[in-house]
Amino acid sequence: MISGAVADHLKTAIGSVGSWVASFSDAARAHMAAPELRQEIGLMSAIDGYHRIRQTTPLIVAAIQTLDARRQHDDARFWVHHLAEEYGHDAVMRRDIVAMIGDEEQASQVLARTSITPPSAALVGFFAWQVRHDDPHLLILLRLFLETFMSGLDDDKAAAIHALYPGGSETVRLHRDADQDHVGECRAYLDRHFTDDDLPTLVWVLDYIALCLNDSQSWIAAQVLGRRS
Repeated sequence: MISGAVADHLKTAIGSVGSWVASFSDAARAHMAAPELRQEIGLMSAIDGYHRIRQTTPLIVAAIQTLDARRQHDDARFWVHHLAEEYGHDAVMRRDIVAMIGDEEQASQVLARTSITPPSAALVGFFAWQVRHDDPHLLILLRLFLETFMSGLDDDKAAAIHALYPGGSETVRLHRDADQDHVGECRAYLDRHFTDDDLPTLVWVLDYIALCLNDSQSWIAAQVLGRRS
């Protein structure tokens, strides 16, 4: 089944997330390792993730509308169910950001003046086009990537994220456990809608997701280093 081949490449794509660090000099990496900069990069990354997750509902709703218009009602119902699961997760991430900043009003101001990074905007834009005008089934790859990534966090990586937040990250606690059950649903959906002939497209999309996530981190780190230079 196609999901097996996709899962094999998914490991490679997810494994590449974090490779953005290698694009910086040794001196820049040493600077970024300082606790104050690590905290600022973590905050900016959380804000960028928040801007991305805020687009989850519009993307799912658009996929439902397109599938409904095409009379693919069973698939539309799949995404309706997923919408019910995901709705409100942006509020969880926002609480993490407020906890990190320490003040609700200040957090609102920071969120209002901090734009989504260009790579994250490109990622959202790609899937916005697909769900509205081309192949809404490709949205399953974004869900599969993110849920596999979160459910696959080992204890050390989870602890590193928790350390950025007073009391730890509610977002990580929510997704690390809940997403375990969703990966199988994603793989079953892939097998219903794609064949081996689609593998080059699916591999490209997975690599594109990883590229955008890496580039968003690189963009954030460059902005923080620029402000501190």
